[in-house]
Amino acid sequence: MHLALTISTLAFLALGSTPAGAQSRTRLSGLHRRDTSDVCANLIELPLQWHPSSGATVTVGLIDTCACLSTIPNVLQTNAVAKALVSVAGTAVATASLTSLINAHGSVCTYPDNAVPVCSGLNACGYSCGNGFGFDSASGDCVCPDPDSICNGQCQSSCPSSVAIPRRRAAAAYNRASERRRMCQRGYTACGITEQRGRATEPWECIDVKADLESCGGCMTPFDAFSPIGVDCTAIRGVADVSCRHGRCLVRRCTSGYAVTSDRSGCVSTRANLVQHY
Repeated sequence: MHLALTISTLAFLALGSTPAGAQSRTRLSGLHRRDTSDVCANLIELPLQWHPSSGATVTVGLIDTCACLSTIPNVLQTNAVAKALVSVAGTAVATASLTSLINAHGSVCTYPDNAVPVCSGLNACGYSCGNGFGFDSASGDCVCPDPDSICNGQCQSSCPSSVAIPRRRAAAAYNRASERRRMCQRGYTACGITEQRGRATEPWECIDVKADLESCGGCMTPFDAFSPIGVDCTAIRGVADVSCRHGRCLVRRCTSGYAVTSDRSGCVSTRANLVQHY
């Protein structure tokens, strides 16, 4: 561990730092959960710095770790230099500093389905395969090898249910779905098309499920077990004005006889309340 300043010195400088409330508004690019991509960086011998609102930039120490945006919470709990910054400046400041460091020195890492990211000094974008899948060096994918079967997203020697899914048929469908996901640009999800679902061609499209009004949060017509299920915001009972923000329906106004719920996710009938208080 390389600490450039003692904890007591940092504590003194913290008195002039930006209030935690202001720092909490810092936008992070981290993911709530591992998705198909992340930003990772080998931070060996790189300084973790803090910029107080008054005074010069403070170098807390050399962080000496490999980290991704999605692993920042864990780094703040396990890395000595990161913990030192948290203790004097708060979690929000430390998170913002580490996010800036990763973005400045990192690379966008793309992972295949069923991959488990392994950030290391040798390869910041490294990964292993989980859920029983094995690594295919030719394609870089995580595949289910013969004679195993894919059961509920797991590659297993046999399916626990009475009716097993033929491995080759399941693998073909799985690989087809994986290829579609890779064809969609970042931020978009591959979904089936409702009107033509079931035809031999299996038409599909790339949708921004974080903002699409009729496929909010996921696909209305998923084409495999890994597709997220969405909501048609326009189909909410009693809705008059609604949008899809960050994958959730946000109701602004309801029709007569309905009121917006407290979390703005839907409309509730006001007639029921009238009957109860009659």
